[in-house]
Amino acid sequence: MTYKIDIILDLEEILIKRLDYSLCGVEQLDLSLLSSDEKLKFDNFLSDKRRLEFYFTRVLIKSFNLSSKVCYLDNGKPVLNNGHISISHSQQTILVAFSNSHYIGVDIEYFKDKIQRIKHKFLADLEYEVLDTESIKVLTTVWSIKEAVYKLMNKPGLLFNENIVVHSTETRPLLEIKLDGSSNLYPYDVLYFEDYLITYLFHLEELK
Repeated sequence: MTYKIDIILDLEEILIKRLDYSLCGVEQLDLSLLSSDEKLKFDNFLSDKRRLEFYFTRVLIKSFNLSSKVCYLDNGKPVLNNGHISISHSQQTILVAFSNSHYIGVDIEYFKDKIQRIKHKFLADLEYEVLDTESIKVLTTVWSIKEAVYKLMNKPGLLFNENIVVHSTETRPLLEIKLDGSSNLYPYDVLYFEDYLITYLFHLEELK
């Protein structure tokens, strides 16, 4: 069993950690790290892939030494009694962001050519006009931004191609949130790596 935890961002307002793990048999896992409820959930997963993902997510969460237990809403959103948390995973990478004072959304996405085939499902009309929608990097950025917004806001019925509009992915990145007849612009942040990116935002408290 091999894994590595790195601090991606450590600010006064937010702490983001990443865990990368290698594939292994579930019999190699130290299940004593899990609570009885977590062990029950672990056992209910049908695939070893999902069990590994769940286990290493718990490992990463425990590294934060949080004062309250992570619970989940019916839609799967993780919540804390003391602070705010957001979780994302892709392939064999887990990402967890925590803030004491801010609602937060975080997302990790690996660059994949197949995003070209689904761009019509998440791009807004304006994005076709102002962004390079042939670029895998740009499309992955836009998709990741919208995933992070969705996690932060927890608004049922939020439409990626209507309610969330990315105006820029470059020098002054801005996204537009259209809800309940109003429209507001907000900043976001993206960290680029060789084959993936991480998006995070924590400036939307008034939209909770």
